[in-house]
Amino acid sequence: MTLKRGSGTFLEFSITAVMLTSILLMIVNLFIKRYAIEDFELVANQISRDIVVCSSIEQAKEKADKEAQSLADMVSHVNYLETEVNFAPGSDEEWKKGNYILIKLKGVIAGYSRFVPSEYVTERLVMIENDGF
Repeated sequence: MTLKRGSGTFLEFSITAVMLTSILLMIVNLFIKRYAIEDFELVANQISRDIVVCSSIEQAKEKADKEAQSLADMVSHVNYLETEVNFAPGSDEEWKKGNYILIKLKGVIAGYSRFVPSEYVTERLVMIENDGF
């Protein structure tokens, strides 16, 4: 079995096309991830500003969950948003003005390539502004 003339050129073109398409998809995926991370940061800032005026840690957790669900449409290419609100390490375990809480926002970025990790987590350390009265 012998190869006819020109079949090597077609094989080279096929391999090159697949490689170039893969590289293009990875570049597009990086842009998608960058925009999604920027949106994550904006949502995390919004949530952290809104929950520091709550009157208890339970109310802060509920408000963070509700806001994450309502702001989920703002974050492009994200499958879900998960929030976690806890007292910061080293801070007193009571809700009072001046204590710190740690807000963690986690989500999965849906992209075109499976080579780039898709889970993203951002954290905010904020000071409680309301004594709960």
